[in-house]
Amino acid sequence: MAVKGRVLAGTLLFIAGFTVVFVATAVLFAGIGRVFFEYERQLEIVVGALIIVLGLGYLGMIPALQREFRISRLPSAGLLGAPVFGAVFALSWVPCTGPTLGAVMGMAATSGQSDRAVVLAVAYCLGLGIPFVVFGLGFQRLLGVFRAIRRNSRWVTRVGGALLILIGLALVTGGWQSFVIWLQTTVGVGEVSI
Repeated sequence: MAVKGRVLAGTLLFIAGFTVVFVATAVLFAGIGRVFFEYERQLEIVVGALIIVLGLGYLGMIPALQREFRISRLPSAGLLGAPVFGAVFALSWVPCTGPTLGAVMGMAATSGQSDRAVVLAVAYCLGLGIPFVVFGLGFQRLLGVFRAIRRNSRWVTRVGGALLILIGLALVTGGWQSFVIWLQTTVGVGEVSI
């Protein structure tokens, strides 16, 4: 049981490390969006086009976006090194995090709102981090599940790429704002900030 507690603590510290980097980056992008707020529509078009390119890259249609960049010098293992390793992960595993993270940063920039940027980045980090926790706590029992996911990874990638392209198209055409307005009127004003 002590081993699982240590694994959980290390995993959560690792996730905290990359969360700090991604949240800080999203807030930075929101600040950039505030600077260009008077050009909001043009920024949405540029970010939408970029997200479409990232979606195509996610689908493997742009080989240059399939390259991997890694920092080769890693911190020592252990609980103290876990958050540093998480930060290094955030800074070096660009292809793994690139297209979806690019969409999150683009959405943060078009909003120009730091709180919205934080919500988007934290949601992204939860989506990225929860599998690490599950994997760390149930590695042996989950091997069959991971094999099934690996067998179907092409479909996961295709769906993810298609969703990125749809978000990009919605930004380029102005449909994203219509979607957000519809969502706010359906759920309630102030309840939704995406």
